[in-house]
Amino acid sequence: MKLPIAYALFYPDRRPMDGRKVDFFKVGTLTFEKPDLETFTGLKLAFEAAKQGGSMPTVYNAANERAVILFLERKIGFMQIPELIGMAMENHKRVASPSVEEILLAERETYEFIERAIN
Repeated sequence: MKLPIAYALFYPDRRPMDGRKVDFFKVGTLTFEKPDLETFTGLKLAFEAAKQGGSMPTVYNAANERAVILFLERKIGFMQIPELIGMAMENHKRVASPSVEEILLAERETYEFIERAIN
């Protein structure tokens, strides 16, 4: 978590991090739990985008990218990030096997959708 926190604190700059790297042999055992998809709706949407495949992961990524920028600019609240992602995914007509041009079009259309959604 140190790296994401450092990115958040010093955004948009990147600062070198001091400190020791994690020694997994000293850590020993790691425990993993099933994620709470009702609480972490952004993660639920990411799984859904991956499941649908095609152009949907592009839409998820583009919507997340724009929503996070809007949050950092204080134009939306934190909890609106997954709301906007979900709206963008619902609005999108998935392309099963998109070409590069279709991926770029899906990205551009998602950016435009997000802009319209907040205005």
